[in-house]
Amino acid sequence: MQYYLTNEEKKYFSQLPMPISIAQVVKDEIRYLHVSLGFCKLFNIEETEALKYLNSSIDENLLVYDRDREKLEAFSKQIIMKPKISHEITFRARKSLDNNYFYLNCVSSYLVKDKSFFIYFTYTKISHSLIRTISSKKNVQAQQVSIAEDSLNAVAVIAKKNFKLLYLNKAAKNLFPHDEGAIDKITCFKFFRNTNHPCNNCPIVVSNIADNVFELDCEYYNKKVQVHLVETIWDGEEAYIEYIRDITSEKRNERLFNLYKALIAYKQNLNVEVGALYGFDLETELVVFYFLSSEKADHEGKHFSKVISDFYNNIVGEEDKKNFLEFFDIKRFKQNYLDNKSDSIEYHQNIKGKIVTLRANYNFIEDPTTKHMLLVINVYDVTERLEMEKMLNAIVSEQNEFIMRQDSNTKTCVVLASDNNFIRFPAGYSSYTYKEYDEYIHSHINLIDTYGQKRITSCEEGARKIKSSSYSVTYIIEIDNKIYHKRALSFRAKDRSLYTVVYDVTDLATKEIVRNEKLERINKKLVKAQREVAVANSAKSDFLSRMSHDMRTPLGAILSLAEFGLEDNNPTKFSEYFNQIKENADYLLSLVNDLLDFQKIESHTIDIENSIIEFGTTAKAIERIVRLRANEKNITFSYFGKNEIQEKFLIFDEKRFKQILVNLLNNAIKYTPIGGKVSWNLLVKKNKKGEIIAYHTISDNGVGMSKSFQKHMFETFSKEANCLSEIEGGTGLGLVITKNIVEALGGTITCESELHKGTTFYVNLPLKVPNKDQVLEYKKYKNNEYSESKLINKKILVCEDVSINQIIIKKLLEEKQAIVTIANNGLEGVNLAKENNYDAILMDIRMPILDGTQATEKIREFNKTVPIIALSANAFAHDVERSIYVGMNAHLAKPINKDELYSTLSDLL
Repeated sequence: MQYYLTNEEKKYFSQLPMPISIAQVVKDEIRYLHVSLGFCKLFNIEETEALKYLNSSIDENLLVYDRDREKLEAFSKQIIMKPKISHEITFRARKSLDNNYFYLNCVSSYLVKDKSFFIYFTYTKISHSLIRTISSKKNVQAQQVSIAEDSLNAVAVIAKKNFKLLYLNKAAKNLFPHDEGAIDKITCFKFFRNTNHPCNNCPIVVSNIADNVFELDCEYYNKKVQVHLVETIWDGEEAYIEYIRDITSEKRNERLFNLYKALIAYKQNLNVEVGALYGFDLETELVVFYFLSSEKADHEGKHFSKVISDFYNNIVGEEDKKNFLEFFDIKRFKQNYLDNKSDSIEYHQNIKGKIVTLRANYNFIEDPTTKHMLLVINVYDVTERLEMEKMLNAIVSEQNEFIMRQDSNTKTCVVLASDNNFIRFPAGYSSYTYKEYDEYIHSHINLIDTYGQKRITSCEEGARKIKSSSYSVTYIIEIDNKIYHKRALSFRAKDRSLYTVVYDVTDLATKEIVRNEKLERINKKLVKAQREVAVANSAKSDFLSRMSHDMRTPLGAILSLAEFGLEDNNPTKFSEYFNQIKENADYLLSLVNDLLDFQKIESHTIDIENSIIEFGTTAKAIERIVRLRANEKNITFSYFGKNEIQEKFLIFDEKRFKQILVNLLNNAIKYTPIGGKVSWNLLVKKNKKGEIIAYHTISDNGVGMSKSFQKHMFETFSKEANCLSEIEGGTGLGLVITKNIVEALGGTITCESELHKGTTFYVNLPLKVPNKDQVLEYKKYKNNEYSESKLINKKILVCEDVSINQIIIKKLLEEKQAIVTIANNGLEGVNLAKENNYDAILMDIRMPILDGTQATEKIREFNKTVPIIALSANAFAHDVERSIYVGMNAHLAKPINKDELYSTLSDLL
């Protein structure tokens, strides 16, 4: 069966930035189905040109080096023989219109869709410098290492004679996380399974290398893997290369599939309806599956006692609670299994404010995978059934409107009981022929509807159709200009007579109509909510795509510029490279800061830090920042500021103030074409209530915004597509963050915009005037701001495991003549702090052996006063709170701002 990509799938794969291709095995050949945008960029071909490679085999590709085609053909045959195993190859290819070849590493993956499967290829370009190194050494082992390091699959090398680990690639270390020191000279079975004995099914142990693919349970990591074993020579000794694939999810799904098959058989044998099915392992007492009607819910792993406790909390009535606990006793279930007993229970439970009657029964089945015995509990709702039984009992107790018996032999109808609310039969008449009865009924009852059900139109038809089972239908009829809902129930008695009972269900039907109308309203809301979720998911996906692009762009520039610097022997260009690296790094940091602020907004923990500031100085600083950006784009920028209250010092959050204005002004510049105009007018004055307000007006004559987008401009992930948005990039969170900060400061933000004409934002921020004491305190603080001399000859311990970070921090501190000691991990830092008296400690959070928080707790046991400052790439509010909680005095986010570092140290020394 050949598989074809849908248009949606093609669109998705086309837009992927990484180089991939999708293929399928057709007549013992691997044929391309589709290639991604990243594939086209890798080979420098247009998407239209890529179409000619579709439906061709991988080794027919015109861009492949001729001498490597035979190798690729063998690679294809390996995949065809064993498609489920991931395969890997390194070959040479060239870009379109270019005869220069480069090396590619290609990895295959097996994917299933419907009843077919296809092959998913990922391509990684290997640098020329690495290839030259490998070629010059002519070292097969080095080549194996280089390819393994670039591989997405886990790779390990095992010594044949003693099972010692000789090599692990990055993917293997991620799959089986260990401290680096713990890996050296450890055996494979100790590393993978934390055991001192070789694996029983290992081909090395049983000397059956021909059977080179086997599965391995790694209980220590809670994983199951598939291992592909290949013999090799490593450092002159016999060894095995193990290609390792994580199949934990596959095996879990396989086990669940086997369970589902067993459950289907179990459900078919049940003589009652199925509601919620719980499967408990009698040995572990854990939930191994949970079904709610036909849908599966993820409750696996819960303990029996926890599930029963959750149920118990909603049981209604003390008697029911007592009976419930006696019934749901795991010891009782185990004993009943041994005694081959089974019983059931009914109890009342509160479900979402409604009291329902539930019935629970149980049985035992064997888990096809583990062979453990499973306790299967079936809980289902019998509320309606019990109500129906009561209603039928009421009918039998003559609480009915009409009872009639048909005799099929004499073809007569006898009216046993008739209420005037249904139909008035003539006095003295009780027996009718079929024809007489049909004519009388049709002449006295106006039938309106039967809810779409098939109805029996005559006594003859009823006698013919109703043989053994009962038959019921609900009628909407009109009697004396009134509408009624009647239900007719017909059934055969032991004497083969046919009885028909009619009772009124008008009240029930009215409730059902109201219920259906309510359900229809709920369904409409659900459809609307689903649409909104789809729109939100689409916006989120677009946001993640933009973030991936915007973060990769500066990161790629940084890596390229760094490589240029390493390769270029011209020192005069170094400054240019460093400046460009810093610009890209600053932009990357701004993206990360946007995400941090967005997280604070989402968790309602955005921080506001008001302080006394010289307002005019802050505005001028913003003007300088923005004017540089405007000049770069040849945009005319004008600023006008006026302070009507004549107060030099004001209270506000300077950091957030700058963030709001710089973001809005940068947006204005970003979305204004070259040669345009941007203006910022600032007026500080009192409003009618006497409050001091800073009125900001930011205007531009740029691309503007559509009316439809303006409705969503302050919503998460919103970003309008226009001629400049794709060029400028950005997270799409700027306006969301700005609006939330403005509101957190107690201000307002509004906007006027017209497409192709420009945009104006109005931001009003409240300010306060400090009293004289606050001003004096501020001036005193300004006069005593951190002095560089405070750090001279201060002994500072730096606990940091990353060497480049050690170099940076040490250089920053030694520039101020501090005496710096480096600790490479948390434990080393604790020991140094115990042996020496330091003036301050800088503590990285993530370190081996002991992390920063653990090390701080240890130090605080013997030194309560030494200032400890956290250094961490994690800058969320809970990270800062955690640092302070364990005893640190401050928390600085990486990358470290040197002024912030000096200021923090000066405050604490």
